[in-house]
Amino acid sequence: MRFAALLLAVSPSFVFADTIVTRIAPTDVTVFTQGAEVTRTGQIDLPAGIHEIVIPDMRPNNGGTNTPTVTLSGATLISEKWQNNNSVAQLEPETEEYAVAKAALETAQDAVAALNDEISKKQLEITAANAQLEFLKSLSNSDTLPDGIDTLRDLSRMISEENPKC
Repeated sequence: MRFAALLLAVSPSFVFADTIVTRIAPTDVTVFTQGAEVTRTGQIDLPAGIHEIVIPDMRPNNGGTNTPTVTLSGATLISEKWQNNNSVAQLEPETEEYAVAKAALETAQDAVAALNDEISKKQLEITAANAQLEFLKSLSNSDTLPDGIDTLRDLSRMISEENPKC
């Protein structure tokens, strides 16, 4: 028990820091031929104490040597840690605009899915019609024709309906 108390006494206090997840939108972007410079300016009101601030969509250049520069006013930066994986769940903003945009996105995705279903159905109809045409073309080269127009019509429909549907 003494060891645990001693360990707690000498461990850095930031181990017990609050983790605050926030988003800071870009306020200025300059595009170059070999990349871009993105400036983010934001304000976070924090209570006194030591905190870990996580900005999920801000990470270092993949494989590059450039890491973001952080400047603070009214606070002291103890350390920086940059990671390429997003181990913190990104929270959805609780704004009316976000809710409206999310609903519009879901509606658009549903519309796209419905159109894709229609396209698939039409492609199946085209495949069936092509199979029917191929059957009728093959009959023109055949010496034996089915007996009567009704039999020919039934065979043609069967080819169209029995065509494998994906």
